Amino acid sequence: MSYGTYESDWDAHEYAAAIKARFSIVAVIGETVRLKKVGKEFKGRCPFHDDKTPSLSVREDWGWFRCFGCEAAGDVINFVQRSENLTFFEAMRKLEMGTYVPRPPLTFEPRDDDRIRIAREMWAAARPIEDTPAMKYLESRGFPSPFIADQENLRSSNLSIDGSAKKHPVLMAAARSVDGEITAVQCTFLTEEGAKLQESSRRSYGVIAGSAIRLQSVAGATSEPSDVWLCEGLEDGLSLARLYEEATVWATLGAGNLPNITLPSSCSEVTIAGDNDESGRKASELAVRRYGNEGYEVKTNFPPADFKDWNEFLMHWEFEEEDGEGNKLPWRYWYDGDAFDEEGACLGLSFPPELRTAANFKAPL
Repeated sequence: MSYGTYESDWDAHEYAAAIKARFSIVAVIGETVRLKKVGKEFKGRCPFHDDKTPSLSVREDWGWFRCFGCEAAGDVINFVQRSENLTFFEAMRKLEMGTYVPRPPLTFEPRDDDRIRIAREMWAAARPIEDTPAMKYLESRGFPSPFIADQENLRSSNLSIDGSAKKHPVLMAAARSVDGEITAVQCTFLTEEGAKLQESSRRSYGVIAGSAIRLQSVAGATSEPSDVWLCEGLEDGLSLARLYEEATVWATLGAGNLPNITLPSSCSEVTIAGDNDESGRKASELAVRRYGNEGYEVKTNFPPADFKDWNEFLMHWEFEEEDGEGNKLPWRYWYDGDAFDEEGACLGLSFPPELRTAANFKAPL
C-alpha cells in the first residue's frame, strides 16, 4: 500500500499504523532536536516555540511526544507534519519516501516479555468474581451482581501489596492489546468487607501502553466494533457500559494511556468519555487530537459539571434522585432533561441546568 492508493478510510488507518510501526519517534525527532534520556522518556527543547528549558517529552514505548510548554503533541507523523508544515498525508508520504531512516522491526524487550508473562500467570491463577469482596466492592459502586458476573475481564484473587507478607482480597481486571491478548492486569486491593484497602489501592502488572480493559455492555460484546468508547478508569467504564447499552467501552487504566490505545481495524469512530478534573480534560484533548489526526471521527462526552467522573454520575442519579412522590427512579427513565415513567409519561421533573447543557449527553431509555 502506498500514498494515494488506499480505497477506504480503513486503508488509510492501516497505512498510518504501518508508517508509525516503521519509524522510531525518538530517532525522527532526534534528527532535529537534541534529546537526553531521562528514565523512560527523552527530553529536549521544543522546536515549536522559543523553549528556554527542555519542555519536550518523547516516549518511544508510547510512540508519542508532548511539549509541556506550548502543548504540541502527537505521534511521529504529527511531528513531521507540524515541523515541516505538511498535511497528515503529506507527512506520511515524506516518511515513506525515505527522508527518514526506518528502524528495525520492533519487538518487545525481554523485560517486557517477562512482565507480560507474570501478568498472564496472575490472571490464570485468579478465580471467578462471584461471592467475593471484589463483587461487594463493585456492588457498592452501583453495579448489580448479574451485570458484574457478565464481565469476562474481571476476576478475584488474594495477593500481597508492595512486598508485605499479608495477602488481601483483590479485584483483578485484564487489559488486552488490539489483538485480544492479555498484556497487563490491574489489581484493586480490598478489605474483606469490599472496601478499598487504602487510598492508593491500585497496582498494575505487565505492559499497559496501548492496551485497555474491554467491558461488556448490557447489549453484549461486539467482536468488530465500528465505534469504540474510551474512558480512564474501570469504574467509569462499567458505568458507561450500563448507561449506554449499545456502546463498546474500553477503559484505558488511566489518563496517560487515553491517547495511546491501538484501535481495531473495524473502528471508524472514537468517543472520548473523559473525566471532569484537570488531568482528565487534558488527556481528552490529547486523545481528540491524536485520533482525529489519524482520520477517525472523534466525539467527546463528559459527565455533567457537578460530577468528577462517570461513576459518580451513575451513583448519584441511580440512588439519590426521587420523583414527586418520593420514589427512586431507575436511571434508564431519565432522558434529555425530563423524567419519564415506564409508560413514557413525563413526571414533570427536570435535570439541573448543568445536566441539560452537558455536551453530547443522552441517557438511554
